[in-house]
Amino acid sequence: MPRQISDVLKGKVTELFGFDLRSLAALRVAVAVLIIGDLISRSRDLEAHYTDFGVVPRSVIALYDRWRISVHMMSGTWEIQAVLFAVTGALAVLLLFGYRTRLMTAVLWFLLASLDSRNPFIADGGDTLLRLTLFWAFFLPWGAYFSIDRARQPSLPQPPTQIFSAGTFAYAMQLTMIYGLSIYHKTSPEWRSEGTAVYYALNLLQMANPIGVYLANFPFLTRLLTHGVFWFQAIGPLLLFFPFRNGPIRTAAVFGFIFMHIGMSLCMQIGMFSWIAALAMVVFLPPWFWDGVLSRLKTPERLHTRLLYDQACDVCSRWARLLQTFALLPETRVIATQTPNTLDSQKECQGSWQVIDENENKYDHLDAVGAIVAHSPLLKPLAPLFRSSLGEKICNLIAHHPRSAPPQDSQSPARQPWDIRPLWEINVVVLALLAYVVAWNLSTGPLAKFQMPEQWKTIGYLLRLDQIWNPFSPSPPKASEWYVITGRLKDTRTVDLLRNDENPSLEPTREHFANYRWRKYFEIVGKPTNLDRLHDYARYTCRAWNRQHKNSEHVIDLSIVWLILPTPRDPAKVLASGKPEVVKLLDHRCDESPNTKP
Repeated sequence: MPRQISDVLKGKVTELFGFDLRSLAALRVAVAVLIIGDLISRSRDLEAHYTDFGVVPRSVIALYDRWRISVHMMSGTWEIQAVLFAVTGALAVLLLFGYRTRLMTAVLWFLLASLDSRNPFIADGGDTLLRLTLFWAFFLPWGAYFSIDRARQPSLPQPPTQIFSAGTFAYAMQLTMIYGLSIYHKTSPEWRSEGTAVYYALNLLQMANPIGVYLANFPFLTRLLTHGVFWFQAIGPLLLFFPFRNGPIRTAAVFGFIFMHIGMSLCMQIGMFSWIAALAMVVFLPPWFWDGVLSRLKTPERLHTRLLYDQACDVCSRWARLLQTFALLPETRVIATQTPNTLDSQKECQGSWQVIDENENKYDHLDAVGAIVAHSPLLKPLAPLFRSSLGEKICNLIAHHPRSAPPQDSQSPARQPWDIRPLWEINVVVLALLAYVVAWNLSTGPLAKFQMPEQWKTIGYLLRLDQIWNPFSPSPPKASEWYVITGRLKDTRTVDLLRNDENPSLEPTREHFANYRWRKYFEIVGKPTNLDRLHDYARYTCRAWNRQHKNSEHVIDLSIVWLILPTPRDPAKVLASGKPEVVKLLDHRCDESPNTKP
């Protein structure tokens, strides 16, 4: 009886605080795609944001926290930064396919932490969450399913569907802390009683999308959304760990969070946070969800299809396992033939593998690949590509690969990698790191319970565990902000350097910044307390403008004006709410000395 009770408790703990390996694989793919997309987005401002020519020269970063290590500080040229971007993108592709997953995870975490440290003025909560996901994923087996790593080790025993470890517990707590702390910091009446927080957020000119602007005209709807977002962020994390009927309840909670973040991104320009926050929740999808989805994919055609390969060809074995893995056909049997004569070999490259479908039709090498792809629920649209000349070349390349027998494992029993069932020492380290993260969050922000000693903060800066989760807290801003940067040219014209417009205007506009990275930059730098950094921006603007224009159109000097327009409580008065407050931040001559002060 005690043994049965122990097994029941262990099963319940795994159900509530463990992750399905298929969910971890989905998270890995989502993170890799996000990294690639983010790098493409950042690359548009490669010179402006990451070189000495841009708004943040390396001499500026050296004035800030010395514990944030950045390999991107090795050079101030765009060429070196482009190489680092390309390397990071290539590693993200390898992570996507699950090649040497743990190594790729560690290196990508380091490179993204380095990238964020190179220019902290454009980083936001999305960058923090992405970085933290990679950090905790180092302790998670997110390469155990749908990966090259798994396909290369077919002799390993089938891992359990759902696993529990200190790593799964730590990442689950990290994600739930985001919402718990967000609610903890939302203390204003706009969130808790009046229900006007969403109204004010959707009226921020610098952030609102057209859909958000439209919704802001309906006070009842914005009040409903305010209370809905507040209470779902409070109750939703608890539903993830509901002990009864956890499968359907957790699935509903996961999709609730996903739809909430997608809705936020449709209404507001809040950068990558909505996407990483939404996709991070897929890690909570339970076996109940995946079993239901995959059961619908087990058609008779897929169940009775067999993939045969020449046992003497090691590379054929690997390709067969890779096909089975990435075609999402775990039920398709992969069979090693005893001799090459078992396979038909009328063509040069037919003796490598063969597919026999549910009707006993045989397909040889290249056609065999096409048959497998045609059966795949994921790759089916790509089937015609395997009839091309490129596919034939790949076929011949594999066929001419030196044949060697696959390594035999009979001498020693196969065991699961350490990250499926971590050593107890690893679990202790992970729990200690989680305790540190909890202490960091309790000591951060205006409602901090205590002050963490500075020497202890060094750990957070080195591992880039530093974080704060207080969006729109204690209440959303109640005023729109925008900037007008007026430049005087040699030919006496006056232009708006921010919008490249010959008619500078102080009128409010929703089309203000090139992208959310620039908005974040001005949100941090564009204040009277950061005049030194504004001078850096002014010097960059002078250099960039004058490099692209002929001498008579060079800018002589510029001024930066900060405009603040309070949001009225009445939606009907939003666009007629009076003149904005005008704050002149800076007058700058383009021949001014480039010396930067701390």
